[in-house]
Amino acid sequence: LDGKFASTLDATGLAQKGGAVVSHVRVSPRNEAHAPTRVPAAGADLLIAADPLTAAGHDVLSMISPERTTVVLNGHVAPTAQFVLGDSETAARRSDMALAAERIRARAGSVREVDAQAATEAVFGASTSANVFLLGFAYQLGKLPVSLRALRQAVELNGVAVADNLAAFHHGRAAALAGPESTQPQRGQRPRPDRARSVDGRIAYRREFLVGYQNEALAQRYLALVERARRVEKALRPGDHALTDAVAESYFKLLAVKDEYEVARLFVQGFRAELDEHFSGRPKITYRFAPTWTLLRDARGRPRKIALPHAVAFPLLRVLASLAGIRGTWLDPFRFSSERRLEQRLLARFETDMNTVLAHLAHLEAAPRRSADGPCDGEAGRQDDSTFDAAVALARLPAAIKGFGPVKEAAAEVASAARDRLLARLPGSRASVNGTRNGERAG
Repeated sequence: LDGKFASTLDATGLAQKGGAVVSHVRVSPRNEAHAPTRVPAAGADLLIAADPLTAAGHDVLSMISPERTTVVLNGHVAPTAQFVLGDSETAARRSDMALAAERIRARAGSVREVDAQAATEAVFGASTSANVFLLGFAYQLGKLPVSLRALRQAVELNGVAVADNLAAFHHGRAAALAGPESTQPQRGQRPRPDRARSVDGRIAYRREFLVGYQNEALAQRYLALVERARRVEKALRPGDHALTDAVAESYFKLLAVKDEYEVARLFVQGFRAELDEHFSGRPKITYRFAPTWTLLRDARGRPRKIALPHAVAFPLLRVLASLAGIRGTWLDPFRFSSERRLEQRLLARFETDMNTVLAHLAHLEAAPRRSADGPCDGEAGRQDDSTFDAAVALARLPAAIKGFGPVKEAAAEVASAARDRLLARLPGSRASVNGTRNGERAG
Protein backbone atom coordinates (compact mmCIF):
# COMPACT_ATOMS: atom_id res chain seq x y z
CA LEU A 1 0.00 0.00 0.00
CA ASP A 2 2.98 2.31 0.56
CA GLY A 3 4.94 1.02 -2.43
CA LYS A 4 7.52 -0.71 -0.20
CA PHE A 5 8.63 -4.31 0.01
CA ALA A 6 7.74 -6.13 3.25
CA SER A 7 8.16 -9.68 4.51
CA THR A 8 7.14 -11.51 7.66
CA LEU A 9 8.16 -14.68 9.44
CA ASP A 10 6.34 -16.10 12.47
CA ALA A 11 8.44 -18.33 14.74
CA THR A 12 6.12 -20.34 16.98
CA GLY A 13 7.37 -21.86 20.23
CA LEU A 14 5.84 -24.71 22.17
CA ALA A 15 7.10 -24.13 25.70
CA GLN A 16 4.54 -21.82 27.29
CA LYS A 17 0.87 -20.90 26.83
CA GLY A 18 0.63 -23.48 24.04
CA GLY A 19 3.18 -21.66 21.90
CA ALA A 20 4.55 -18.12 22.08
CA VAL A 21 4.97 -16.38 18.70
CA VAL A 22 7.89 -14.18 17.67
CA SER A 23 7.09 -12.31 14.45
CA HIS A 24 9.98 -11.04 12.36
CA VAL A 25 8.86 -8.12 10.15
CA ARG A 26 11.15 -6.35 7.68
CA VAL A 27 10.24 -3.34 5.56
CA SER A 28 12.46 -2.01 2.73
CA PRO A 29 12.39 1.63 1.65
CA ARG A 30 11.66 0.56 -1.94
CA ASN A 31 9.59 -2.16 -3.56
CA GLU A 32 12.61 -4.44 -3.94
CA ALA A 33 13.28 -7.77 -2.28
CA HIS A 34 15.66 -7.62 0.65
CA ALA A 35 17.76 -10.06 2.68
CA PRO A 36 16.14 -13.01 4.53
CA THR A 37 13.25 -12.00 6.76
CA ARG A 38 14.66 -13.28 10.04
CA VAL A 39 16.06 -10.33 11.96
CA PRO A 40 19.79 -10.84 12.61
CA ALA A 41 21.59 -10.44 15.92
CA ALA A 42 21.47 -6.84 17.18
CA GLY A 43 19.52 -5.98 14.03
CA ALA A 44 16.10 -4.91 15.36
CA ASP A 45 15.05 -1.29 15.05
CA LEU A 46 11.81 -1.85 16.95
CA LEU A 47 10.64 -4.57 19.35
CA ILE A 48 6.96 -4.61 20.27
CA ALA A 49 7.11 -6.80 23.39
CA ALA A 50 3.47 -7.87 23.77
CA ASP A 51 4.61 -10.65 26.13
CA PRO A 52 7.56 -9.72 28.37
CA LEU A 53 8.34 -13.35 29.21
CA THR A 54 8.80 -14.20 25.53
CA ALA A 55 10.64 -10.96 24.77
CA ALA A 56 13.12 -11.66 27.59
CA GLY A 57 14.10 -14.99 26.04
CA HIS A 58 17.61 -15.44 24.68
CA ASP A 59 16.53 -15.53 21.03
CA VAL A 60 14.71 -12.21 21.22
CA LEU A 61 17.27 -10.49 23.43
CA SER A 62 19.98 -11.34 20.92
CA MET A 63 18.21 -9.18 18.31
CA ILE A 64 18.26 -6.09 20.54
CA SER A 65 20.94 -3.47 20.05
CA PRO A 66 21.52 -0.81 22.76
CA GLU A 67 22.29 1.70 20.01
CA ARG A 68 19.45 1.14 17.54
CA THR A 69 16.58 -0.78 19.17
CA THR A 70 13.50 0.88 20.66
CA VAL A 71 11.32 -1.40 22.80
CA VAL A 72 7.60 -0.91 23.38
CA LEU A 73 7.08 -3.09 26.46
CA ASN A 74 3.65 -4.32 27.50
CA GLY A 75 3.44 -3.96 31.28
CA HIS A 76 0.87 -6.77 31.45
CA VAL A 77 2.23 -10.32 31.65
CA ALA A 78 0.15 -13.09 30.09
CA PRO A 79 -0.14 -15.88 32.72
CA THR A 80 1.41 -19.23 31.93
CA ALA A 81 -0.40 -22.44 32.84
CA GLN A 82 1.84 -22.82 35.88
CA PHE A 83 0.95 -19.31 37.04
CA VAL A 84 -2.80 -19.93 36.62
CA LEU A 85 -2.66 -23.18 38.58
CA GLY A 86 -1.06 -21.31 41.46
CA ASP A 87 1.34 -24.09 42.41
CA SER A 88 4.37 -23.84 44.64
CA GLU A 89 6.33 -21.98 41.96
CA THR A 90 3.87 -19.11 41.60
CA ALA A 91 6.01 -16.73 43.66
CA ALA A 92 9.01 -17.65 41.53
CA ARG A 93 7.02 -16.97 38.36
CA ARG A 94 6.05 -13.53 39.62
CA SER A 95 9.73 -12.91 40.31
CA ASP A 96 10.55 -14.09 36.78
CA MET A 97 8.12 -11.55 35.35
CA ALA A 98 9.87 -8.66 37.08
CA LEU A 99 13.22 -10.11 36.03
CA ALA A 100 12.04 -10.35 32.40
CA ALA A 101 11.28 -6.64 32.24
CA GLU A 102 14.59 -5.85 33.91
CA ARG A 103 16.53 -7.96 31.39
CA ILE A 104 14.88 -6.11 28.51
CA ARG A 105 15.65 -2.71 30.03
CA ALA A 106 19.25 -3.70 30.63
CA ARG A 107 19.69 -4.74 26.99
CA ALA A 108 17.86 -1.98 25.09
CA GLY A 109 18.81 1.66 24.87
CA SER A 110 15.24 2.95 24.77
CA VAL A 111 12.27 1.29 26.50
CA ARG A 112 8.72 2.66 26.73
CA GLU A 113 6.36 0.65 28.95
CA VAL A 114 2.55 0.65 28.88
CA ASP A 115 -0.10 -1.79 30.16
CA ALA A 116 -1.96 -2.50 26.92
CA GLN A 117 -4.43 -4.90 28.51
CA ALA A 118 -5.54 -2.45 31.20
CA ALA A 119 -5.82 0.38 28.67
CA THR A 120 -7.95 -1.54 26.17
CA GLU A 121 -10.13 -3.18 28.82
CA ALA A 122 -10.85 0.22 30.35
CA VAL A 123 -11.94 1.74 27.05
CA PHE A 124 -13.33 -1.19 25.06
CA GLY A 125 -14.32 -3.65 27.79
CA ALA A 126 -11.96 -6.32 26.40
CA SER A 127 -8.25 -6.70 25.68
CA THR A 128 -8.59 -8.30 22.24
CA SER A 129 -7.19 -5.17 20.56
CA ALA A 130 -4.17 -4.84 22.89
CA ASN A 131 -1.68 -5.68 20.13
CA VAL A 132 -3.14 -3.00 17.83
CA PHE A 133 -2.93 -0.56 20.75
CA LEU A 134 0.81 -1.35 21.02
CA LEU A 135 1.17 -0.84 17.27
CA GLY A 136 -0.34 2.63 17.58
CA PHE A 137 1.95 3.37 20.51
CA ALA A 138 4.99 2.40 18.42
CA TYR A 139 3.75 4.40 15.43
CA GLN A 140 3.47 7.58 17.51
CA LEU A 141 7.09 7.14 18.61
CA GLY A 142 8.04 7.39 14.93
CA LYS A 143 9.40 3.85 14.80
CA LEU A 144 7.16 2.32 12.11
CA PRO A 145 8.35 2.96 8.50
CA VAL A 146 4.75 2.77 7.24
CA SER A 147 2.32 5.61 6.66
CA LEU A 148 -0.83 6.18 8.68
CA ARG A 149 -2.87 5.88 5.50
CA ALA A 150 -1.45 2.44 4.72
CA LEU A 151 -1.97 1.21 8.27
CA ARG A 152 -5.58 2.37 8.25
CA GLN A 153 -6.18 0.66 4.90
CA ALA A 154 -4.61 -2.55 6.17
CA VAL A 155 -7.00 -2.67 9.11
CA GLU A 156 -9.95 -2.00 6.81
CA LEU A 157 -8.86 -4.66 4.32
CA ASN A 158 -8.55 -7.20 7.13
CA GLY A 159 -12.23 -6.60 7.83
CA VAL A 160 -12.24 -7.74 11.48
CA ALA A 161 -13.54 -5.36 14.17
CA VAL A 162 -12.41 -2.44 12.01
CA ALA A 163 -13.86 0.36 14.15
CA ASP A 164 -12.51 -1.07 17.44
CA ASN A 165 -9.07 -1.78 15.98
CA LEU A 166 -8.73 1.71 14.51
CA ALA A 167 -9.89 3.20 17.82
CA ALA A 168 -7.37 1.04 19.71
CA PHE A 169 -4.61 2.13 17.32
CA HIS A 170 -5.36 5.82 17.93
CA HIS A 171 -5.73 5.23 21.66
CA GLY A 172 -2.21 3.76 21.60
CA ARG A 173 -0.97 6.89 19.82
CA ALA A 174 -2.60 9.07 22.48
CA ALA A 175 -1.02 6.99 25.24
CA ALA A 176 2.45 7.48 23.73
CA LEU A 177 1.89 11.24 23.74
CA ALA A 178 0.17 11.67 27.09
CA GLY A 179 2.15 9.21 29.20
CA PRO A 180 0.99 6.58 31.75
CA GLU A 181 -1.99 8.59 32.95
CA SER A 182 -3.69 8.19 29.55
CA THR A 183 -4.13 4.46 30.15
CA GLN A 184 -6.00 4.84 33.42
CA PRO A 185 -9.56 3.44 33.57
CA GLN A 186 -12.05 5.46 31.58
CA ARG A 187 -15.60 5.29 30.34
CA GLY A 188 -17.14 4.31 33.65
CA GLN A 189 -14.98 1.30 34.37
CA ARG A 190 -16.23 -0.33 37.56
CA PRO A 191 -13.80 -0.14 40.51
CA ARG A 192 -12.55 -3.33 42.10
CA PRO A 193 -12.79 -2.84 45.89
CA ASP A 194 -11.43 -6.36 46.42
CA ARG A 195 -8.12 -5.12 45.07
CA ALA A 196 -7.89 -2.22 47.50
CA ARG A 197 -4.31 -1.61 48.57
CA SER A 198 -4.99 -1.46 52.30
CA VAL A 199 -5.73 -4.45 54.49
CA ASP A 200 -8.75 -2.62 55.90
CA GLY A 201 -10.11 -2.05 52.39
CA ARG A 202 -9.88 -5.71 51.50
CA ILE A 203 -11.48 -6.81 54.77
CA ALA A 204 -14.33 -4.31 54.36
CA TYR A 205 -15.01 -5.46 50.82
CA ARG A 206 -15.07 -9.12 51.82
CA ARG A 207 -17.36 -8.44 54.76
CA GLU A 208 -19.84 -6.72 52.44
CA PHE A 209 -19.54 -9.54 49.93
CA LEU A 210 -20.36 -12.18 52.57
CA VAL A 211 -23.56 -10.35 53.48
CA GLY A 212 -24.72 -10.61 49.87
CA TYR A 213 -23.38 -14.13 49.59
CA GLN A 214 -25.31 -15.41 52.62
CA ASN A 215 -26.19 -13.08 55.50
CA GLU A 216 -24.89 -10.77 58.22
CA ALA A 217 -24.19 -13.69 60.56
CA LEU A 218 -21.64 -15.12 58.12
CA ALA A 219 -19.98 -11.72 57.79
CA GLN A 220 -19.70 -11.39 61.58
CA ARG A 221 -18.25 -14.90 61.83
CA TYR A 222 -15.60 -13.80 59.33
CA LEU A 223 -14.77 -10.58 61.15
CA ALA A 224 -14.46 -12.28 64.54
CA LEU A 225 -11.54 -14.49 63.47
CA VAL A 226 -9.87 -11.81 61.35
CA GLU A 227 -9.97 -9.25 64.15
CA ARG A 228 -8.59 -11.80 66.59
CA ALA A 229 -5.67 -12.43 64.23
CA ARG A 230 -5.15 -8.68 63.94
CA ARG A 231 -5.00 -8.21 67.72
CA VAL A 232 -2.52 -11.05 68.20
CA GLU A 233 -0.29 -9.83 65.37
CA LYS A 234 -0.37 -6.23 66.56
CA ALA A 235 0.80 -7.31 70.01
CA LEU A 236 3.50 -9.63 68.68
CA ARG A 237 4.65 -7.64 65.63
CA PRO A 238 3.50 -4.01 65.63
CA GLY A 239 3.27 -2.61 62.12
CA ASP A 240 3.15 -6.00 60.40
CA HIS A 241 0.00 -7.37 58.76
CA ALA A 242 1.16 -10.57 57.02
CA LEU A 243 -0.82 -12.86 59.34
CA THR A 244 -3.95 -10.68 59.30
CA ASP A 245 -3.88 -10.50 55.50
CA ALA A 246 -3.38 -14.27 55.18
CA VAL A 247 -6.24 -15.09 57.55
CA ALA A 248 -8.53 -12.52 55.89
CA GLU A 249 -7.91 -13.94 52.41
CA SER A 250 -8.03 -17.65 53.24
CA TYR A 251 -11.03 -17.47 55.59
CA PHE A 252 -13.00 -15.52 53.01
CA LYS A 253 -12.17 -18.10 50.36
CA LEU A 254 -13.40 -20.93 52.60
CA LEU A 255 -16.58 -19.15 53.69
CA ALA A 256 -17.60 -17.88 50.24
CA VAL A 257 -17.05 -21.02 48.17
CA LYS A 258 -18.30 -20.96 44.59
CA ASP A 259 -21.01 -23.53 45.09
CA GLU A 260 -24.09 -24.03 42.95
CA TYR A 261 -25.97 -21.13 44.56
CA GLU A 262 -23.10 -18.68 44.22
CA VAL A 263 -22.41 -19.53 40.57
CA ALA A 264 -26.11 -18.99 39.86
CA ARG A 265 -26.10 -15.65 41.72
CA LEU A 266 -23.09 -14.34 39.81
CA PHE A 267 -24.63 -15.26 36.46
CA VAL A 268 -28.04 -13.80 37.29
CA GLN A 269 -26.77 -10.56 38.82
CA GLY A 270 -24.17 -9.47 36.30
CA PHE A 271 -23.33 -11.85 33.48
CA ARG A 272 -26.16 -11.11 31.07
CA ALA A 273 -25.89 -7.36 31.69
CA GLU A 274 -22.20 -7.48 30.78
CA LEU A 275 -22.96 -9.45 27.62
CA ASP A 276 -25.50 -6.83 26.55
CA GLU A 277 -22.99 -4.09 27.29
CA HIS A 278 -20.12 -5.55 25.28
CA PHE A 279 -21.89 -7.40 22.42
CA SER A 280 -24.52 -6.21 19.98
CA GLY A 281 -27.28 -8.24 18.35
CA ARG A 282 -28.53 -11.54 19.74
CA PRO A 283 -25.52 -13.69 20.65
CA LYS A 284 -25.99 -17.43 20.94
CA ILE A 285 -25.21 -18.42 24.53
CA THR A 286 -24.55 -21.97 25.65
CA TYR A 287 -23.90 -22.98 29.26
CA ARG A 288 -21.79 -26.01 30.07
CA PHE A 289 -22.18 -27.59 33.49
CA ALA A 290 -20.16 -30.41 35.04
CA PRO A 291 -22.19 -31.47 38.09
CA THR A 292 -20.26 -33.76 40.40
CA TRP A 293 -23.34 -35.95 40.98
CA THR A 294 -23.75 -36.91 37.31
CA LEU A 295 -23.04 -40.49 36.28
CA LEU A 296 -21.59 -39.32 32.95
CA ARG A 297 -17.80 -39.43 33.08
CA ASP A 298 -15.02 -38.69 30.60
CA ALA A 299 -11.95 -40.81 29.88
CA ARG A 300 -10.21 -39.44 33.00
CA GLY A 301 -13.16 -40.31 35.22
CA ARG A 302 -14.19 -36.68 35.64
CA PRO A 303 -17.78 -35.45 35.31
CA ARG A 304 -18.74 -34.92 31.69
CA LYS A 305 -20.04 -31.48 30.81
CA ILE A 306 -23.69 -30.99 29.94
CA ALA A 307 -24.56 -28.25 27.41
CA LEU A 308 -27.76 -26.24 27.91
CA PRO A 309 -29.03 -23.29 25.84
CA HIS A 310 -29.57 -19.92 27.49
CA ALA A 311 -33.36 -20.20 27.30
CA VAL A 312 -33.23 -23.31 29.51
CA ALA A 313 -30.22 -22.61 31.74
CA PHE A 314 -30.86 -19.00 32.74
CA PRO A 315 -34.31 -19.55 34.32
CA LEU A 316 -32.87 -22.49 36.25
CA LEU A 317 -30.00 -20.32 37.46
CA ARG A 318 -32.44 -17.61 38.51
CA VAL A 319 -34.38 -20.08 40.66
CA LEU A 320 -31.20 -21.55 42.11
CA ALA A 321 -29.86 -18.10 43.04
CA SER A 322 -33.06 -17.35 44.94
CA LEU A 323 -32.56 -20.47 47.07
CA ALA A 324 -29.19 -19.44 48.53
CA GLY A 325 -30.80 -19.11 51.96
CA ILE A 326 -31.07 -22.89 52.30
CA ARG A 327 -27.33 -23.35 51.78
CA GLY A 328 -26.00 -25.83 54.35
CA THR A 329 -29.40 -26.55 55.90
CA TRP A 330 -31.28 -29.86 55.81
CA LEU A 331 -33.16 -28.49 52.77
CA ASP A 332 -29.95 -28.12 50.77
CA PRO A 333 -29.90 -30.91 48.13
CA PHE A 334 -26.18 -30.36 47.45
CA ARG A 335 -24.89 -30.65 51.02
CA PHE A 336 -24.12 -34.37 50.68
CA SER A 337 -21.97 -34.04 47.54
CA SER A 338 -18.31 -34.93 47.93
CA GLU A 339 -17.20 -31.40 47.05
CA ARG A 340 -19.48 -29.73 49.61
CA ARG A 341 -18.32 -32.16 52.29
CA LEU A 342 -14.70 -31.43 51.39
CA GLU A 343 -15.32 -27.69 51.69
CA GLN A 344 -16.91 -28.10 55.10
CA ARG A 345 -13.94 -30.17 56.31
CA LEU A 346 -11.49 -27.56 55.00
CA LEU A 347 -13.41 -24.78 56.73
CA ALA A 348 -13.63 -26.60 60.06
CA ARG A 349 -9.95 -27.53 59.88
CA PHE A 350 -8.90 -23.95 59.15
CA GLU A 351 -10.91 -22.55 62.06
CA THR A 352 -9.43 -25.16 64.40
CA ASP A 353 -5.89 -24.52 63.17
CA MET A 354 -6.21 -20.74 63.43
CA ASN A 355 -7.67 -20.89 66.93
CA THR A 356 -4.77 -23.11 67.99
CA VAL A 357 -2.15 -20.96 66.26
CA LEU A 358 -3.51 -17.67 67.56
CA ALA A 359 -3.65 -19.01 71.12
CA HIS A 360 -0.04 -20.16 70.79
CA LEU A 361 1.12 -16.80 69.38
CA ALA A 362 -0.69 -14.95 72.16
CA HIS A 363 1.19 -17.13 74.65
CA LEU A 364 4.49 -16.23 72.96
CA GLU A 365 3.70 -12.53 73.24
CA ALA A 366 2.91 -12.86 76.94
CA ALA A 367 5.91 -15.07 77.81
CA PRO A 368 9.16 -13.24 78.73
CA ARG A 369 12.13 -14.07 76.55
CA ARG A 370 15.05 -13.34 78.88
CA SER A 371 18.21 -15.23 79.50
CA ALA A 372 19.71 -15.70 82.96
CA ASP A 373 21.95 -12.64 82.43
CA GLY A 374 19.02 -10.39 81.55
CA PRO A 375 19.16 -9.64 77.80
CA CYS A 376 16.74 -11.14 75.30
CA ASP A 377 17.56 -14.72 74.40
CA GLY A 378 18.54 -14.70 70.71
CA GLU A 379 17.77 -18.38 70.18
CA ALA A 380 14.29 -17.93 71.67
CA GLY A 381 13.72 -14.95 69.39
CA ARG A 382 14.70 -16.96 66.33
CA GLN A 383 12.38 -19.75 67.40
CA ASP A 384 9.53 -17.28 67.82
CA ASP A 385 10.21 -15.89 64.35
CA SER A 386 10.12 -19.40 62.90
CA THR A 387 6.85 -20.11 64.70
CA PHE A 388 5.31 -16.89 63.41
CA ASP A 389 6.43 -17.62 59.83
CA ALA A 390 4.95 -21.12 60.06
CA ALA A 391 1.68 -19.64 61.30
CA VAL A 392 1.51 -17.24 58.34
CA ALA A 393 2.28 -20.04 55.87
CA LEU A 394 -0.40 -22.21 57.48
CA ALA A 395 -2.93 -19.39 57.20
CA ARG A 396 -2.13 -18.99 53.50
CA LEU A 397 -2.60 -22.65 52.56
CA PRO A 398 -6.31 -22.48 51.59
CA ALA A 399 -5.51 -19.84 48.96
CA ALA A 400 -3.67 -22.56 47.00
CA ILE A 401 -6.72 -24.87 46.88
CA LYS A 402 -8.23 -23.92 43.54
CA GLY A 403 -10.50 -25.41 40.92
CA PHE A 404 -13.58 -27.59 41.17
CA GLY A 405 -14.33 -31.29 41.57
CA PRO A 406 -11.32 -33.59 41.18
CA VAL A 407 -8.98 -30.63 40.57
CA LYS A 408 -9.93 -29.17 43.93
CA GLU A 409 -9.62 -32.55 45.66
CA ALA A 410 -6.08 -32.99 44.32
CA ALA A 411 -5.11 -29.46 45.45
CA ALA A 412 -6.58 -30.18 48.89
CA GLU A 413 -4.39 -33.29 49.21
CA VAL A 414 -1.27 -31.25 48.45
CA ALA A 415 -2.32 -28.58 50.95
CA SER A 416 -3.00 -31.24 53.58
CA ALA A 417 0.54 -32.57 53.31
CA ALA A 418 1.94 -29.04 53.57
CA ARG A 419 -0.29 -28.42 56.60
CA ASP A 420 1.18 -31.43 58.38
CA ARG A 421 4.70 -30.12 57.84
CA LEU A 422 3.82 -26.64 59.07
CA LEU A 423 1.98 -27.83 62.16
CA ALA A 424 4.98 -29.95 63.04
CA ARG A 425 6.99 -26.72 63.34
CA LEU A 426 4.63 -25.44 66.05
CA PRO A 427 5.69 -26.61 69.54
CA GLY A 428 3.45 -29.27 71.06
CA SER A 429 1.30 -29.81 67.98
CA ARG A 430 2.63 -33.10 66.58
CA ALA A 431 0.01 -35.27 68.30
CA SER A 432 -2.85 -33.15 67.02
CA VAL A 433 -1.38 -33.29 63.50
CA ASN A 434 -1.43 -37.08 63.45
CA GLY A 435 -4.86 -37.31 65.02
CA THR A 436 -6.46 -34.79 62.67
CA ARG A 437 -4.83 -36.24 59.59
CA ASN A 438 -5.90 -39.80 60.36
CA GLY A 439 -9.43 -38.71 61.19
CA GLU A 440 -9.79 -36.70 57.97
CA ARG A 441 -8.49 -39.43 55.72
CA ALA A 442 -10.64 -42.02 57.41
CA GLY A 443 -13.64 -39.78 56.82
